[in-house]
Amino acid sequence: MALHPASSLLNKECQQCVATIDNFDKLDKNIQYQLTRLGVCKGCPISIAQNTIFSDPIIFNIQDSKIALRKKDAHNITIEIQN
Repeated sequence: MALHPASSLLNKECQQCVATIDNFDKLDKNIQYQLTRLGVCKGCPISIAQNTIFSDPIIFNIQDSKIALRKKDAHNITIEIQN
């Protein structure tokens, strides 16, 4: 099982990939709290919703919601890409 940062979904070969969240403990506690309140948890599906200019922020589909995260925060979320 290879784990990657959520920001790796920006790679061209992963644009249509679906992944699951493995961990987001490295995030700032306030961001963790907000994501948890939105229903984000380990095992949640995550994918790219749309690209933005300069890819920052990144807009993700998580738990049937579109959530924008700064690239540096997305880098602190570990995911497992589904094959």
